[in-house]
Amino acid sequence: MPKLIDLPLELLSHIASFLPFAQCLHHLALTCRALSVFVKEEGWKVFLLNQYPCVPVSNHWRDAARSLTTTRRNWDRRALLARLLEPFGIIYSVPSGRRIPQWTKLRGQTMGYVPVIDSFEEQIGNAWDDKRQTLAWGAGAELVVRFKDMGASVRTDEPAMNVPIEEQRDHYCHRNIWISHRLRRGKEGADDITALSLLKPDHSVGTSYKSAADIIYGTAGGALNLLNITQDRRERWMSRTRTTYATGGLSVGSLDVFQSKNPLLAACLAHHTIALYNINSGERHVSAVSEIVCTGTQKSVARCWATRFLSNESLAVGGSAASVSLQVYGLMPAGFSPGPVRNFGSNDEHPVVLCIVPMPAVHNGSEVGTLFLSGGADGAVR
Repeated sequence: MPKLIDLPLELLSHIASFLPFAQCLHHLALTCRALSVFVKEEGWKVFLLNQYPCVPVSNHWRDAARSLTTTRRNWDRRALLARLLEPFGIIYSVPSGRRIPQWTKLRGQTMGYVPVIDSFEEQIGNAWDDKRQTLAWGAGAELVVRFKDMGASVRTDEPAMNVPIEEQRDHYCHRNIWISHRLRRGKEGADDITALSLLKPDHSVGTSYKSAADIIYGTAGGALNLLNITQDRRERWMSRTRTTYATGGLSVGSLDVFQSKNPLLAACLAHHTIALYNINSGERHVSAVSEIVCTGTQKSVARCWATRFLSNESLAVGGSAASVSLQVYGLMPAGFSPGPVRNFGSNDEHPVVLCIVPMPAVHNGSEVGTLFLSGGADGAVR
């Protein structure tokens, strides 16, 4: 009877693709030296590509498999931990660049304000857990940003001599730096940040904070800006508005950025107009290249709540209108298509779509932009 180790590499990889958990592959590696070598060199990679085809992993296969399996198990068990986040420790106020001893909340907030938040992670070291997380959220008329470095390299770094160690590390030994940017002449309620998006870097980032954080944010007062936060040569934190996008004074309800070499910005203005902008136009003041007014089936003006790029050729808009709760518009070189290329209705009397999430095409083998989820005000995900 042939043994498992006598099988060719192709058959072993095929078998490994059916193993449901990382622990199963670990047990396989413990059986003999030959299978241990196979798991190390090929097994973890096969496991990840089959179990998590949507996660972009190019190395650290074993550590990535264990981390993603733990995350999936926590989601399955609803083992989620909620934590109140407030700036503490090292806090800088920009654009002045001065360090502030304690963060104070702005007062005079309007009832019903919903904070907006965005984040991303990037690799900064040689190990899987060597990462930097950039987190930004709107706190009324203030923008709060946190840079958090994680991993073994951070835990072994020597702390700064002029800052107490307890102010540089959290209880997980992660290094945190907080940035507070209060809008110039911003008034609580009238100039609340209602939408924001972090621009992801298109190149690998080193361990220095000198790499900029670019944030596009919109306000209830009609401001739509691209803000750059970085350090100067003397390592002072600073911020500057790189680009302002014309809105005609209309409030910004939502926005989305299509991340590519030529990124696009779509913003919902006054809950009924969708404007399209070129982010990297090279100009300080940028006007919309195309605008559309969302309408229902009876040509009535629809109220827009969510805007999301499905691909570089389509944009989904969710809102509420008679018999139409979600519309998909095509993107052409000149801007939006003359009308929606697809309408999605709902059986509810007043359908409202609040959230749109595109799904990777790998789930059903379809093309990019043809599969997405929508979350409604009724609590249903479609």
